[in-house]
Amino acid sequence: MEAIGTLAAGIAHDFNNILSAVIGYAEIALMDIPKESSYHDHLSQILSAGMRAKKLVNQILTFSRQTELSLKSIQMSLIVKETLKLISASLPSTIEVKQDIQSDALVMADATQLHQVVMNLCTNAAHAMSDEGSILSVGVCEVQLEKHKIRADFDLNPGRFIELTVEDTGRGIPVEVQNNVFNPFFTTKKRGEGTGMGLSVSHGIVKRHGGQIDFNSEPGKGMIFRVHLPIVTGDPMFQAGEAYDLPKGSDRILAVDENEVEVDIIKQALEKLGYEVSIRTSGQGALNIFQSQADAIDLVICSMALPDFSGKTLVTKVYEMKTDMPVILIAEHTSGTETDFEKFENLGLKGTIKKPIVMKDLATLIRKILDDVFEIK
Repeated sequence: MEAIGTLAAGIAHDFNNILSAVIGYAEIALMDIPKESSYHDHLSQILSAGMRAKKLVNQILTFSRQTELSLKSIQMSLIVKETLKLISASLPSTIEVKQDIQSDALVMADATQLHQVVMNLCTNAAHAMSDEGSILSVGVCEVQLEKHKIRADFDLNPGRFIELTVEDTGRGIPVEVQNNVFNPFFTTKKRGEGTGMGLSVSHGIVKRHGGQIDFNSEPGKGMIFRVHLPIVTGDPMFQAGEAYDLPKGSDRILAVDENEVEVDIIKQALEKLGYEVSIRTSGQGALNIFQSQADAIDLVICSMALPDFSGKTLVTKVYEMKTDMPVILIAEHTSGTETDFEKFENLGLKGTIKKPIVMKDLATLIRKILDDVFEIK
């Protein structure tokens, strides 16, 4: 796990720069294309896939470092529908996908991690099937889980649960190795087809969510996985296909990042929302423009990674010239957002955002910060 964490931190910077271009330009294009256009749906799918890729980096870091879950009340049915929509194009034509969604009940969960569980189970099932006429069946229903149906290695209380089932018509698992199914790095797949991590990760995610995962298999007769998560009441906080509507403004913003693509995306997107944006790709360049136009700038967006000197140095110099200047810090995965925030909080740092930047998150943060500033003034 330590090695995986080191690997994830090492690739996060470059990988997120690539994702920033995919996510950012998709968001910009969505602002211009009418919702009734077929291209709007295509771009929405690109953006959705980019967001999933963004969250995969978070997932690896979460798995290796055991970070906190982001729990919200969500509908398992929506998670299943979105995941199947994403993976359907990559499944072989020999596999027929069947859905049986019988409940929209809520569970308290991290949406990204539940996506990964469904993705892992469906991918695992697909790898077990290859012949013509193969069927992947995915179902969601409500069940009453009695004490005798609760596995000894899961600390659950009897009650109402959402049951997710993923069933395939593949080759099944030999009886002699079934006890190893959830062990890390165990796999019955051919070399290059799997790492043996998918089911282990899924087991850990389900257990951390207060649920249980189990399976039944007969060699040559396929396999069925059952995931049980406790039902909660209330209104769902996660919705699929949310309308893409960003808060607007007319304030003046200085954005600085060493990556030309990223600052170009920030400039184009924020200008479409009504802001006046100046961009620079070096700390000195940003400092020069701030020295000459400090009174004409309402907000600074600053990356920690700059080619000439650190973002910390730039922010410190900005505060020396204008102590009440609102600043948003762009933090890398490898720099630790909380730590960076603590470094500058006493100077007046207003917020942080992680790469790759999602424009909806940035636009919302900008509006919140500037509205709070104007209210104080």
